[in-house]
Amino acid sequence: MRRILGAVAVTALVAAALPAQAHAADHQTQAAGSAVRSGIAGETTSVSGTFSRKDARRAVQLQLQAGRSWRTVAKGRTTSKGAYRLTLRVPAKTAKYRVVAPKARKNGRTLPARRSGVGTVRPVAQQVRFSFDTNVTSGGVLRAVVRTSPHRAGRPISIQVSNGGAWRTLKTVAAPARGNTSITAKAPAMGQWNLRAVAGSFRGAAAAGSPVSRMTVAPGASDVIAYEVVALGSKTIERGVQSDTTCGEISSEVTRQTTSSRPTADSPRVWREGLAFNGNREVDIYPDVSSTYVDHLEGCESAAPPADVQPCEMDVDDSAQHPTDRITVNVRIAKGASTGEVVFFPPRGKNLGYPGAWDSRCRVKELQDNSQQIPLSSRTVKVPVATLLGTKPFKVSTEGLFKNEFERDGVTTSKSGSWVQSITLHRVASR
Repeated sequence: MRRILGAVAVTALVAAALPAQAHAADHQTQAAGSAVRSGIAGETTSVSGTFSRKDARRAVQLQLQAGRSWRTVAKGRTTSKGAYRLTLRVPAKTAKYRVVAPKARKNGRTLPARRSGVGTVRPVAQQVRFSFDTNVTSGGVLRAVVRTSPHRAGRPISIQVSNGGAWRTLKTVAAPARGNTSITAKAPAMGQWNLRAVAGSFRGAAAAGSPVSRMTVAPGASDVIAYEVVALGSKTIERGVQSDTTCGEISSEVTRQTTSSRPTADSPRVWREGLAFNGNREVDIYPDVSSTYVDHLEGCESAAPPADVQPCEMDVDDSAQHPTDRITVNVRIAKGASTGEVVFFPPRGKNLGYPGAWDSRCRVKELQDNSQQIPLSSRTVKVPVATLLGTKPFKVSTEGLFKNEFERDGVTTSKSGSWVQSITLHRVASR
């Protein structure tokens, strides 16, 4: 039995000679070992090895296993020393490979078939990861660091953004010889953006992208923030009770409920911010609305005071007298903050009841007031800046209670109330 040297290796840098043993029945060689190599699917790499000097300048084939058969994917010839180097494209799935020299006649003699050992080529999944500076301002600089595996020097690496439509490339650079890829690009316009890193197609390898991240770009110095009111609603109940020398006690309970928006000259569709102050942004929104306005009064009546005093109560619908009401909110975005505020300005507990005196129906009068405001903290809603600057409408609601009791000029007044307010806003391009 003759001994013939056979070898196979995958990569352009390594050529390993593998021992082989001949079989007299078919004069083919079977390698005793095998090689396992990997790469990105679609990349090309070389398979090299050596048969014997007797196999100089003969045809060879690189084959991949397909089920029970073998498929030829490349052809070449050995050198004068019986060496070969063939190109292999890494398949999408793990596969077996071998190099074969078919039986042939040369110079009047028959050359037996030769076969290398069987190796394995395994595709490696691509991974793209990146990090970026979250403090990004419109018109400013976006800095990102991209990590790719496997790393390929010179491969195009891009940073892309999208606001729900097609992806747009901010900048593309070539990957360095080793290590991560740093990218500095001009930041997009203010708002919420999808952000990703992409390793472009390169030498047969398909393009690969990172997971998508969300990025909030803060308004720049020249940006104007504008909102349109999509929907709104409110209901406030204010109740006041006051001591009275004639009736003993009088009370007023006003229920005011928003029914719809009421466009007026002072109530535009889109509300824009005023001048920016030290990078902080505020948008005042005070749309006019139609409301119902009903006052329930309790007091007393008498034909000839103080004799024959009788308790009385009545409802007064002032909706016609107050056809236009107003909801006021303030959107605030502090410079560099990730959370903003929407501040509501509900009515204060004041001006309850009616100025009046004795009449044939019911004695009523305006209740005293000390102008106590509802605390700011109870009417402020924290909202992520990402939501305030996003492209989707967002709803903000607040509700609460207030209560106040005081005495003035010997008259005791107790006031209380509740409010529920909501507004749906949509950030739009300033026009």
